[in-house]
Amino acid sequence: MTWLGIDGEGIGRAPHRYVLLAASDSSGTHDYVENVNGISTEVGLRFLLALARRFPDSRLAGFYLSYDWTMLLRDVPNGALYRLLRPELRLRPRNEGAGFSPVYWRGFKLHYLSGMMRVTRGDESVTVWDVGKFYQSRFVAALEASGIAPSDLIQRMKEERGTWRESDLDRMRDYCLEECQALARLCELLETQHERIGLSLKSWHGPGSTASTLLSKNKVEKCHAKTPPHLENIVSRAFFGGRFEQAFIGSRAGVVSYDVRSAYPHAAASLPCLAHAKWRHRRRVPRDGALALVRFRIRDVGDRVWCPLPCRLEDGSIVWPRTGATGWAWSVEFEAARAWRGVEYGGEHWELVRNCSCAPFAFVPALYRERLARPENKQVLKLALNSLYGKLAQSAGGGSRWSSRVWAGIITATCRARMLDLIAAHGDESNLCAIATDGAYSTEKLAVEGEGLGTWERGEKGFMTFVRPGIYWAHADILKWYGNPTLDVRAKAVSAVRSRGVYFLMLPLPVGQLLWVLALNWTLVALVDPAAEQRHWFYLLRLFAFVLIAVGIVDKNRSAAS
Repeated sequence: MTWLGIDGEGIGRAPHRYVLLAASDSSGTHDYVENVNGISTEVGLRFLLALARRFPDSRLAGFYLSYDWTMLLRDVPNGALYRLLRPELRLRPRNEGAGFSPVYWRGFKLHYLSGMMRVTRGDESVTVWDVGKFYQSRFVAALEASGIAPSDLIQRMKEERGTWRESDLDRMRDYCLEECQALARLCELLETQHERIGLSLKSWHGPGSTASTLLSKNKVEKCHAKTPPHLENIVSRAFFGGRFEQAFIGSRAGVVSYDVRSAYPHAAASLPCLAHAKWRHRRRVPRDGALALVRFRIRDVGDRVWCPLPCRLEDGSIVWPRTGATGWAWSVEFEAARAWRGVEYGGEHWELVRNCSCAPFAFVPALYRERLARPENKQVLKLALNSLYGKLAQSAGGGSRWSSRVWAGIITATCRARMLDLIAAHGDESNLCAIATDGAYSTEKLAVEGEGLGTWERGEKGFMTFVRPGIYWAHADILKWYGNPTLDVRAKAVSAVRSRGVYFLMLPLPVGQLLWVLALNWTLVALVDPAAEQRHWFYLLRLFAFVLIAVGIVDKNRSAAS
């Protein structure tokens, strides 16, 4: 099958009109529909169905089509749109055939799921995939990374978006068709990359589709088994995501980054077979090497900066207690946490006793080595490996056939255990600035580096600012992304930040510390009931910060206009 790339363009501000919808294959054979007054929903949907008739052996794909669907579906009532974009509301029970109910509108049946749109009318149907998730980058960057050089027209017209008028329609059409042709080439390359590693995808939702095909090919479902009902609550209480914490709010110099190479795939490689294993309840401390769910108790970890184990409360919330808590953890994490004072065995555990030599994820290390040896397939292999966890942890839509809180829980517990090992490797754990799932930032240089799957790699980050978990940056990165190499560091910071119209990032300066206003607000919000936030004076801090941010954006736009 061939691929058709599709894309659309709009003009104007108020009102904004979606005036062009086009498609092209890699050879340049194309079709389009345009209207300077705007393309209606019915005209756009009929055009997509016509493409399926004209190109019967083709797949249709866009690249991050959220804008296009927003514009194309403007005539659909809000209630129908709400149901369309929330497939969980349209999920049919298994006793009714499972699957999803479509949304009906003027003779069309619409189904949207994870970026994919299926349009049906009578006996005609067309499916439009969105391949943006395979690349997780801008379109031009995806072309460049794939060795497909974007034309000067694509580069130039991307920069002009937002200023087009009716008089630019001919140029817009040429640009749009060229972009569609490049997208078709990108999709063909994507399919070829999958075929090189023996994968033939039936759906193209994104890396999750690659992971599903990979799991099917390796018959992982033969080693899958449901969690026994009497253990479901314990397994859920021991299930946590990645650890995302920081030790302070502020800036540090001389920061070093530590990352585990493909942490989740590495943890998945040693997952046990569940189909042939048995659960055994025991009272004694788990034997060395046992894989078990362990009840633990935390008495008092003292004044340590980092707490060892998470606990899930009755309401489902998660805490990292210092004292007076009990909970459940996987043995891999419990063993790493026992180095902490005050962490004790809670008197019972459930051991997963293996009765076979099955290794359901033994294919992972070989794929990782292939990823290193074949850089032309790096994109597909990297995302496929990193998406395996998502299929195991999936709960949306009733979950996947590989969904397992046991497998997913062991993976995240293994990763958190690696973070505990890193904390323990510090001479002074207060030097550890932040933990971000499979990575960390510290001012202490540790000899932990290695080569291969699951080993540590280290990088120099320099001066960094930490605001809250997930919001941090290295100042050198900001200057690298947006700076002017002809300026000194102070002038670079001013230029980089002012060019983006966001003054609150001007941390090298003694003024413009708006980000600290927001940080103070977030801290105060954490100390009170969020529902009462607007009744407290500190709500004004957030309002003040965002007003000044808006002023910065207005100033930037004025400068650009002049």
